[in-house]
Amino acid sequence: MVLKTLEMQGFKSFPDKTELNFGKGITAIVGPNGSGKSNISDAVRWVLGETSTKSLRGSKMEDVIFGGTSSRKAIGFAQVQLTLDNSDKTLKDKGDVVTVTRRYYRSGESEYKIDGESVRRRDIHELFMDTGLGADGYSMVGQGKIDSIISAKNEDRRELFEEAAGISRFRHKRTDAQRRLDQAQENLVRLLDILGELENRVGPLKEQSEKAAKFVELSGERKNLEIGVWLNKINKFTNDLREQEHKIDAANASYDICKNELQSIEDEIEQVLSQIAKINTEIDEIRINGASLEEEALRKDGEASVLEATLNHNNETIERLESDILLADEGNITIDSQIEERESFIAESIAKSKQKSEELDRVTGEMETLVSSNEKFSKITVELNQAITALTFKLTDCRVKCSRAKSSIEEIEARRDAVDDNIVAIEAELKSEKSRKAESDENLRFLNERIEENNNAMGGYQLKLKNKNEKAEKLKADFEKANRSLAEKQSKAKMLSDLEKNMEGYSGAVKAVMRQSDARALGGIHGPLSQLIQVESEYSTAVEVALGAAMQNIVTSTEADAKRAIYYLKNNHIGRATFLPISNIKGRRLEEKGLDDNLGFVDIAANLVSCDNRYKEIVSNLLSRVVVVDDMDCAIGIAKRYANRFKIVTLDGQVMNPGGSMTGGSGAKGAGILSRANMIEELNEDAKKLSDEVQRLSAEFKTAMEDANRAAAQLQAAEA
Repeated sequence: MVLKTLEMQGFKSFPDKTELNFGKGITAIVGPNGSGKSNISDAVRWVLGETSTKSLRGSKMEDVIFGGTSSRKAIGFAQVQLTLDNSDKTLKDKGDVVTVTRRYYRSGESEYKIDGESVRRRDIHELFMDTGLGADGYSMVGQGKIDSIISAKNEDRRELFEEAAGISRFRHKRTDAQRRLDQAQENLVRLLDILGELENRVGPLKEQSEKAAKFVELSGERKNLEIGVWLNKINKFTNDLREQEHKIDAANASYDICKNELQSIEDEIEQVLSQIAKINTEIDEIRINGASLEEEALRKDGEASVLEATLNHNNETIERLESDILLADEGNITIDSQIEERESFIAESIAKSKQKSEELDRVTGEMETLVSSNEKFSKITVELNQAITALTFKLTDCRVKCSRAKSSIEEIEARRDAVDDNIVAIEAELKSEKSRKAESDENLRFLNERIEENNNAMGGYQLKLKNKNEKAEKLKADFEKANRSLAEKQSKAKMLSDLEKNMEGYSGAVKAVMRQSDARALGGIHGPLSQLIQVESEYSTAVEVALGAAMQNIVTSTEADAKRAIYYLKNNHIGRATFLPISNIKGRRLEEKGLDDNLGFVDIAANLVSCDNRYKEIVSNLLSRVVVVDDMDCAIGIAKRYANRFKIVTLDGQVMNPGGSMTGGSGAKGAGILSRANMIEELNEDAKKLSDEVQRLSAEFKTAMEDANRAAAQLQAAEA
């Protein structure tokens, strides 16, 4: 079995009909946060029968319908169709292609279809048993699912293993069969008790039978005697009958006149009631419009405050960035001047080194010249020494020349030593200059590294500040959104509480009696029946329809209390009301057998209502002969089976009346008196959760702002 296509229309973020085709291999859906990736998996869960709004990331089932935007209206229904390739016959008794469709309307009506045929949710659940796509399936693994499976109890993991092993269908059938066997066993015990009781009654019944036979014989004789008596009486009664017929004709004429007058009065009453209902409807519309305008005003005030805070924050950011730019420009000028100074120092060092090298070359040339001159004078000295023998007469002159030559030699040697010392000094100075150049190069490299390091640090601090600001802005948006939702919930709860406090929807007579009871002018008044019972939201519509006008019946302690209230209404011409004295109302029971075995049977309506023990008999009297079922098809089937002997109400408020008549249609979901209390409780619970969420987001936003300010301070320090 392979998933082929998924078609969505009006589901969450898919207002238009959208079809996703899944080919062979792996299909991945990617996108940023908030783009609607999770809505696709939610659509698959929803079309397979998911009813938990928490699993669908919503607060109520109506949240799956596209709610509209500023540029697009909301849609009235949500529909998802899942197409599966069943060529391997994983789903038995189905074709090669299987389509599963679910549609949900804003009115609360829901439809399930398999291959275009309407089915129940239970049929879809049973269809996907042992395939991994069931309620306990493992084909869809969401975030945190693995952790919940690992940390779950053994009993919880067992359901997953049974689904994987393909035995969940049989476990379900076994549970259903065990339930039926238990019921059969209970019925058998009951039959055995009845049989034992009847066996004990056989002897007395035999005696009674003999007495009955004798009674029949005597009755025959008495019958013959009575026939004669009755013949005489008939003749007498015939004459009397003729006289009475004349009287009846006269009474019928008077009755027709009274009937016509009564009909005209009833017509006038209906017209007045219709006008009252119309006026009440207009009042409700005006109140709803006023509440929506108040909510819109609150929302606009919040948006103005947010925009003003954002404007101030942006102005502060601009001023801070301008000062940071000025500081950064001054720091760059200082570093550039230092670099230019170092570069000029290096250039001077190189020029000095070059000058010293030229002087060294020049001195070396002079030294070589002096060395060559020394060799010349040495040759002259040899020649003079050779000429001493031949030229004795020139001895004095030669001695003078020799002394002069020695002086010259000493002078040259002194100059050579000075040149050698100068060379050593120049070499030492050259080495020192090279060392200073290397040190300057190292300093330049170190400064460049510091500049790059500081630039990288500033970039890191800027990125950190940006992330902190983005996180703070996101938390701020979440906080404001949660705050708006909290205000809406509280406003709606307050409006409904005011309606409940003012007893909107109740008749004037009921309101008057309750006002007198609150003022202690009337005693023994417990209140309207709707305020004394509690019903789960799932069954509130069915119970409201089952009770009908009895919702406004007033419960009293005794008949005397009801009598005083009736006299009060009559004497003050306020209206009529129905009273339920606790001391007088007795409960009833529905004795039909085998109701639990019927498809779609939910329960007896009285069992779905919780109340104080004092009111149990009243609830039993009103609801014990009303059966609640899933839908209209189930109601028709049960009504036919039991020959329309009792009232049947569906969960969405359709009625099969005793005798076979049917009542139904559409109605405003959650608009009843009984639903209002449940809505107030749900809104208060949601408001409490939102209040906790607002406090948490406020603390996180405060922490995020502190982190952002800390990051801004670090960035300013790095820039300095």
